[in-house]
Amino acid sequence: MKRTFISLVLLLTVGAQRSAAGEILVVSGPNFTVKKELTKEQVRLAFLGKPASVDGVQLHALDRKEHSVKTNFYKQVVGRTSVEMKAYWSEQVFTSLGYPPPVAADLNDLKKQLSDSKDEISYVDGSENTSGLNVLMRVSY
Repeated sequence: MKRTFISLVLLLTVGAQRSAAGEILVVSGPNFTVKKELTKEQVRLAFLGKPASVDGVQLHALDRKEHSVKTNFYKQVVGRTSVEMKAYWSEQVFTSLGYPPPVAADLNDLKKQLSDSKDEISYVDGSENTSGLNVLMRVSY
């Protein structure tokens, strides 16, 4: 009986940990000219405003308003916190070295902007509706 109870507790704990784990999807619109997966480095560079290209196509980032997926994306893919990104962009703008990417107001705005673009990428939570988007990279956390 005790062994069964311990097994049940372990099973429930593992199941809860799996459901708590999330996924971030790096996405593009249907007109995006590259049809292969991107690397984490290519995505990181694009979201830092650095030159990043795939098959001769220069990648441009489309950011999101403050959202839990934004925090996870920057932590998992770019390797920086929200505070570090704000400091990074303040320095880039102050020294005229770059400007932050444009920001989509919500998921519908993100889909609209990506659908009109051949070179923009963005990110969504794995649980969000990705119909009309191409998935270019998956990041589990």
